[in-house]
Amino acid sequence: ALPIFLASFGGGFFAAGYGAAYEKTKRNMFLERKGNFLDQKQLLKGVVFECKDYRDMDIPYGATVYCDPPYAGTTPYIGSFDSIAFWQWAKEQAKRATVLVSELRCMLDESEVELLWQGKIKHGYAVRGAHTVRENLWRIK
Repeated sequence: ALPIFLASFGGGFFAAGYGAAYEKTKRNMFLERKGNFLDQKQLLKGVVFECKDYRDMDIPYGATVYCDPPYAGTTPYIGSFDSIAFWQWAKEQAKRATVLVSELRCMLDESEVELLWQGKIKHGYAVRGAHTVRENLWRIK
């Protein structure tokens, strides 16, 4: 899975984004990401990475959970994703863990979340024309 992650572009994996980005910038994104990953390897000791449906996660009490779901209203990954169900799941998990969600917009009431960070990012593939959006990092209360 690591080679796929390192060679992905904008979460699109095999959607031709990587090649288009390379042609435009001449940066070797794979080697750059591999180097960044290896530089941080010592900091990741004890961190558990799992690849499974979020609903199947066994999240321990007191854990910190970072979620980066498919952004609602954007080009979907393979299949469909129920953003409303995801936010309800995240709200339930926040009763026993710190839950952080990276998303363009929040689907919970403003009183249920805290906006920790907001920044402009380029979104979309260079082939189709990237545009700027405001990404947010939310903590569910």
